[in-house]
Amino acid sequence: MWVKENCYNENNFSDFKDSTSYFIELNKDGFPTIVVDEVFDSNKVNNRLFIGDISDDYGFSSLKFFCLRNDSVIYSEHLNYTGMNRAVFNYEYNFEELSLQSGDLIRYFFAVKDNDGVNGPKEVLSRSMFLKVPTKKRQKEIRKIKSLANNQSFTSLQKKLQNFNSELDDMKTSMLNKKSLNWEDKSSLNNFLKKQKEIQNDLEKLKKQLQNEL
Repeated sequence: MWVKENCYNENNFSDFKDSTSYFIELNKDGFPTIVVDEVFDSNKVNNRLFIGDISDDYGFSSLKFFCLRNDSVIYSEHLNYTGMNRAVFNYEYNFEELSLQSGDLIRYFFAVKDNDGVNGPKEVLSRSMFLKVPTKKRQKEIRKIKSLANNQSFTSLQKKLQNFNSELDDMKTSMLNKKSLNWEDKSSLNNFLKKQKEIQNDLEKLKKQLQNEL
């Protein structure tokens, strides 16, 4: 926005008057901006990592994190950031600290304020994010589904082990009757070792799944 200012000059020794016009450009202080991305592990859904980016033409006065239940603030925290006109921040929060109850719906977001000293700090909120705590009925259904999935994985692994042991017996019998191994024998042995590695990986995967559910 441009503003025109006129200045008039005169003195006591002349009737002549002179004037000068000035145009001054005024830049209105804009609102800050904030963008936040959320990352979480499907095995630990209550633990969230946030990566954010804030910017403003004249800098910031505060950055906060809010959690609400039924539109009431149940947790807030001032966050640190580094930078004048732009800053990138990361923040990790475990929602289990809120003593969540079955069926709770938690809304959470970040708020940044600029440092406008003339009209007062202007606040902008990030997008709202949500955490829905399953009801007891839904939690029971989830446990049942996971149990069935684990049983299916265990049954599949058992079949692989049975086939593996059968192939091992056949290979022992075949190789004991030979003085040297040919190309086909070596190829069969390599395939056998690959299957052994796959079974070990499946065992580790199943073990981790069971540990995460404890």
